[in-house]
Amino acid sequence: MGAIVSGSEVSEKFLTYEWTLTRTTGVKTKTSTGVTTQTCPHCGAQVNINQTAECPYCGSIITTDTFDWAIDNITALSQKTK
Repeated sequence: MGAIVSGSEVSEKFLTYEWTLTRTTGVKTKTSTGVTTQTCPHCGAQVNINQTAECPYCGSIITTDTFDWAIDNITALSQKTK
């Protein structure tokens, strides 16, 4: 356990990404009041939005337009090993 299969113990990889963010036309950024919570619109359970956007309680797919910005695309631009 812990053996390196490939690569190096001392080399580090540095990745550069381009993130594209989008939002609905006309929406203005609100002043932050801190952390907000999201609830499932189907069962009302408090949920954390993650990669699946699926409610862990009722299984519904959660969609929302209440956020100012959303990640539209992430593109890998370069990779360097030092």
